[in-house]
Amino acid sequence: MTEILSTPAIPAIVRDILASLGIGTDRFQGGTLVVTSPIDGTPIAAVPETTASDVAAAISRAQAAFLQWRTVPAPRRGELVRRLGEELRVNKAAVGRLVTIEVGKSVSEGLGEVQEMIDICDFAVGLSRQLYGLTIQSERADHRLIAFGGPRPHVASGCLRRHGHGGPALHDAKAPDCA
Repeated sequence: MTEILSTPAIPAIVRDILASLGIGTDRFQGGTLVVTSPIDGTPIAAVPETTASDVAAAISRAQAAFLQWRTVPAPRRGELVRRLGEELRVNKAAVGRLVTIEVGKSVSEGLGEVQEMIDICDFAVGLSRQLYGLTIQSERADHRLIAFGGPRPHVASGCLRRHGHGGPALHDAKAPDCA
């Protein structure tokens, strides 16, 4: 692990790690903004600077993507997060080394940062399946299972009634509409 702290080796290590992760050199070389490692100030990348109009365009694209992404059912969004967690697991050592070089943390701290990312992915996947409140997520787009309250406690009687919102609703088994 001492190779990470060797000044001449740092740029080559960064280049090799990024290449192993499928990131082309055009993404971190040839720009005007120099990125240095806090370990010893060694330049590790030269990225392009972003103009205010570039930022505005990126924000606009992100907003449009969000509007589309939020229509994807939570369990499907959770699946993408699960896959991200798996990629982090597979590449934990490489990403941990990048954290060490880029942020100046020890190797064990860099690996710990990646493990925290993995843990957050696992947690988020669980949340995508949580049954918070009275709305239950569904695999189907534009579909929710919603429990409606009534004067008596709900029971799981299997009594379902279609509503205008497109989803079935559980009702009190003794309610007149379940007859």
